[in-house]
Amino acid sequence: MTLYRLKIERDVDAYNPRTEHDNVGTMVCWHGRYTLGDEQPDQSPTQYKYQLALDVAAERRAADDPGDASDSQWLYEDIDELEDAEYAAAVERAQALLNAHYVVLPLHLYDHSGITMSTSRFSCPWDSGQVGFIYVAKDKALEEWGHAHEPQKMTDEEFWAERLTYEVKEYDLYLTGECYGYVLEKGIEVKKTYPNGRVEREVEWEHVDSCWGFMTDDMNELRAMVSDGLPDGARPLLEQMDWTSVGEWIYADETTEEAA
Repeated sequence: MTLYRLKIERDVDAYNPRTEHDNVGTMVCWHGRYTLGDEQPDQSPTQYKYQLALDVAAERRAADDPGDASDSQWLYEDIDELEDAEYAAAVERAQALLNAHYVVLPLHLYDHSGITMSTSRFSCPWDSGQVGFIYVAKDKALEEWGHAHEPQKMTDEEFWAERLTYEVKEYDLYLTGECYGYVLEKGIEVKKTYPNGRVEREVEWEHVDSCWGFMTDDMNELRAMVSDGLPDGARPLLEQMDWTSVGEWIYADETTEEAA
């Protein structure tokens, strides 16, 4: 018979999905204390977005695409030299050009006993605020993600925004420490005979497997993730697993199975 025990633990060395994954979106952040996202520019958010608009115009000119030619004539190389009225008009037109060629979502951060990030605003105005944005060019989104799977329910832009939101959600799981792994051991019964003739049977535990990098804040999803890597005889242990058992060994007699 084989007896298993299982421990679910927080992954204290979890990988950063912004550096370890090939993300489609680019996450740009400005914060005085934290290094967040993919880029932390020296430019202001307005200057950064304006540069994106300049890049769009340059690409279209290089491709001899007249689509935005008339709109791109007002793009100044340095908006900081403009008067207030010109500055506001240039920024507004740049934003219109971005809206036509990019999907851009805001990034909001809540900072209180830890940090959490979302594309939606948090309810507390004192400990939260916008720290940046995540964006993707529409032609890149189409190449990577294709068209909306259910066009009758959402547009392509809405579908791509949903995919960007998923990237932010994954990063938020990393920021909030919702990263887990498991250790699986099997018990080997050992018979010990003492000089006085007393015999005791004990179980010694031997490492079988471990796996890390599960990111989720849903216990049912975590069970499913862990289950995929376990042998059949160890899976019943998952029925006992909940958030209170994280970091503790889970034992159960019913997890025994005949040895192969």
